Amino acid sequence: MPYVDRVCEFCSRFVKGHNYTRHKARCQGEKDEECLCSSQRRQHKVSKSMISTNSPSVSPDLLRDTVLCMLRRTTEVNLPALTRYLSAHFTQIPAEWQVPIIVSSFAAAQKVAATYAEALLGDDEWTSLAKKSMARWMHGLSAVEH
Repeated sequence: MPYVDRVCEFCSRFVKGHNYTRHKARCQGEKDEECLCSSQRRQHKVSKSMISTNSPSVSPDLLRDTVLCMLRRTTEVNLPALTRYLSAHFTQIPAEWQVPIIVSSFAAAQKVAATYAEALLGDDEWTSLAKKSMARWMHGLSAVEH
C-alpha cells in the first residue's frame, strides 16, 4: 500500500508520504520555534552563533601550525591527550574549536594515508588520480582557485 502525501501538522509543510514519519520525528518538540525542520534548525543555530560579536579571531597560519604540530606527534595521539596539548601549547585557539580541529586533522591524515597506500599498491586509473591529488595536497591550500 503506497504512502499518502500530506501536510505536516507541526510546520504545515507539504511532505511526501514515504518521508512523513522521518519529517514528523524531526519536527516534534520544536513547537516553540515554529517547528523548524532539522536542516532549517541547523541553519538557524548556525546563523545565531555567527551573530556573536565576541568570536575570537584565529589566523590561518596558527591553525596550520597547530595541525602540523599535532601530526608530528608520535605519542599520546588520542583525543584527550591532544586536547590537553592544544590547551597547553596553543592557548589562542578557543576550547570549543579544539575537538573539531583534532578530528578534522586526523580524518584528513587518514584519507591521505589511504590515498598514498592506493597510489603505491594500485595500478589502475584511480591510482593516477590519487597521485595527482597527493601532488596538489603537497603544495597546500591555494589562495585562489585555478
